[in-house]
Amino acid sequence: MEENYRVQKWWAASIALMYLEWREAPKTNSGEDSVLRLNAALATSPVLAYNILISESLYGESFARFLKLVQSERIVLTFQDETRATLVLKPVEGVCEVLIEHEFIGNPVMLKARTKYWKDLLDQIAEQVKR
Repeated sequence: MEENYRVQKWWAASIALMYLEWREAPKTNSGEDSVLRLNAALATSPVLAYNILISESLYGESFARFLKLVQSERIVLTFQDETRATLVLKPVEGVCEVLIEHEFIGNPVMLKARTKYWKDLLDQIAEQVKR
């Protein structure tokens, strides 16, 4: 670096140290303040829960697209506000546990709005599967 870019030795060492610290740090936006984690139990099988949750109209106008679908196990989707949600479906004692991790939420106001969004959506789905 010293020869190629004409920087002094202490500057090259400083850059190298910062690079090593950056390389060891996690590369995901998983700060606790920008990630929402929720779970809910639906009185149904993971197969039926998966079939309900892959309906695009379920997520409203802010839905962008599905990133990954794993049959009866996982759904990864994005929203127009550039956030990403991962839904994991697990069978637990005759019900389906839905684990939601919504990432890249920008501020506390949006965190509160997304919390309400997911709770309302899960309540709506729970009512549907009770019938």
